[in-house]
Amino acid sequence: PDEGATEGGAIMPGDPNSERSYGDPEFEPFWQAAVELNMPLNVHLGARRADLRPHRFLPAMTGSKLALGEVVAVFVFSGILQRHPGLKFVSVESGVGWFAFCAEYMDHVWDRHRYWTESPLEERPSFYMNRQVYGTFLDDKVGVQLRNVAGAHNIMWSSDYPHSETTWPNSWKMIEEHFVGVPEDEKQRIICGNVVDLYKLG
Repeated sequence: PDEGATEGGAIMPGDPNSERSYGDPEFEPFWQAAVELNMPLNVHLGARRADLRPHRFLPAMTGSKLALGEVVAVFVFSGILQRHPGLKFVSVESGVGWFAFCAEYMDHVWDRHRYWTESPLEERPSFYMNRQVYGTFLDDKVGVQLRNVAGAHNIMWSSDYPHSETTWPNSWKMIEEHFVGVPEDEKQRIICGNVVDLYKLG
């Protein structure tokens, strides 16, 4: 992580077939180094096996975004975010409309199962999402509408240029449509302020 931070980042490839979990002790030095270097962890969609065959592409694309909810749950329930309160987790290109449900349902699961599972958490899961979990979206009206619901505060717009899902060249049109009725300060925070603060760009 030290060398990666000097160059602006580092990549840790994932393996959907691995038996290891990010909550395993062997990853602790990596999380600690990321905190010390003030380096946010960006997890890109694709946390599941890709299937690009024409008859499976559409459900696979949908699943690739929702699958990141499980990764968020691992970081929360394993106690990674609790042990490293300075760690910032970013769900990239996953959309954010599911953030509010994810936070609410993790609270529900934790409330009912925390004792027999011996959960290490001292706060409800939504607390850690509010404090440390961020997400990016391209085209997500629901995510914008739920921006003030627990677990869904830290959202950031992106264009994904030049990939096939990009909003370019109609990005501003999409932004205006998505942010109807949204106060200007909240709009600015979502389209640029949050990312500037998170990555220390200002």
